[in-house]
Amino acid sequence: MKRKFILLFSILLILIGISISAYPWLKSWYYNYQSSKAILQWLNTTSESLSPQPSASQPSTLSNASGSTPVDSNPSADTKATANTKLPAEGLTIQENINPIYDIAYVTGNMEGILNIDSIDLHSPIFYGDTAKNLDLGICRIFGSVNAGDKGNYILAGHFSKVWGRHFNRLKEVPINDKLIIQTADNVYTYIVTETFSIKAYDASVLKDDFSLSEITLITCDYAQNPIGRYIVRGVLVR
Repeated sequence: MKRKFILLFSILLILIGISISAYPWLKSWYYNYQSSKAILQWLNTTSESLSPQPSASQPSTLSNASGSTPVDSNPSADTKATANTKLPAEGLTIQENINPIYDIAYVTGNMEGILNIDSIDLHSPIFYGDTAKNLDLGICRIFGSVNAGDKGNYILAGHFSKVWGRHFNRLKEVPINDKLIIQTADNVYTYIVTETFSIKAYDASVLKDDFSLSEITLITCDYAQNPIGRYIVRGVLVR
């Protein structure tokens, strides 16, 4: 009886260990699926919005997931970024959307484009606002940052995921002169990487705007520093 109990207890410990080890990959799979679905829904939505509409008399009633009016994804270009840059650590088959109204409403209210970095095979949705949910789903334009293509500093933040290739996990592989391509609903912007470097977590100098230039700043955690710092990729708009 005692041996049987020890055997069952050992099996239970093994199963718990497997579950703990598998959690980051299961979480990554789930959010990869959600990110891919968000991109498809956004592309469909923007395609429809660019098509001739039968009537513009009725305003949209879509709201975000919390039920409130969708966030303003187009703040004034002279609004300076003041958001906290402290970020938390950290090919799927698209299935049928089981809750299209909820998901399309959230994507419509919060997603503003796609970030493409071909050199690291990154194709991520961009959401407005560096909230916990948005950071799980994709890359985020921090509150107060200018729009893509505008004069000033277009600032995107993302997790340095524990799963290879997820979010900004491979950002350190991006070389100088690489292309950072931003696809929005009405345009495609190409930035060229000009510098990469690490900073302390409290260093907010990368948030500053120079309104004589159209710049981009990518921010993620840098675990090579102790305490954890931030890794930065910066670029300028070329077209």
